[in-house]
Amino acid sequence: MTPTAAPATPPQADHPDLQHDSHSPTKSWTTRSGKSKARVLQIAARCWGAGAHMTVYLQYERPGPLGYKIVKDGQWDCTGANGYIRMHNAKIGGTFRAYFVLNRKHTVEYWAQNWMP
Repeated sequence: MTPTAAPATPPQADHPDLQHDSHSPTKSWTTRSGKSKARVLQIAARCWGAGAHMTVYLQYERPGPLGYKIVKDGQWDCTGANGYIRMHNAKIGGTFRAYFVLNRKHTVEYWAQNWMP
């Protein structure tokens, strides 16, 4: 009996992707809007570039003409490793988006995920 290889990527049943996208080298980028399917909403993002850093803002839409409000933010270096910001009181069905700001033009990749216990 031969051993089977482990899957290349771990299953993501506990935090399924709502969105995944990347952008060619840029200094700022706003993602498309999405709807949360659980109370915990997470943005995982990464960028590449020596000496560069990225700030990520999680924005949540408020009712009526109030527009989007920043509810979480985080900053990390562009090393290719994922950084995370997480909101624990997202409204199920609420509209969100992410906004990325970099100090230099670099490629950005992100995942919007709901955290399911």
